[in-house]
Amino acid sequence: MYLVQLSVNPPPHGGELPGGIREVIAACASEADALEHVSVLPFARPRPVIGLFLRAASPALAEESARCLWYKAASSHPPLVGWELSLAEVPLLLP
Repeated sequence: MYLVQLSVNPPPHGGELPGGIREVIAACASEADALEHVSVLPFARPRPVIGLFLRAASPALAEESARCLWYKAASSHPPLVGWELSLAEVPLLLP
């Protein structure tokens, strides 16, 4: 299982990340996405962060699945219009 952190930029006019993102992403996930959990940090700086816990064979596949889930959610949830994905990565933690 991998944690993929999505960093998202607000629309040009600004604003806060809309509520209910956790539920929107979960509703967009299919069994093939292997989504286990969604965590949202709407006030993280410099931009909001969404954490997706995904079962995947590799970090690269987890990152690709996370990007796909973001785009599905953003295209199906009108309050996300204008929000842009800036980064989708499995953070590398050093011991």
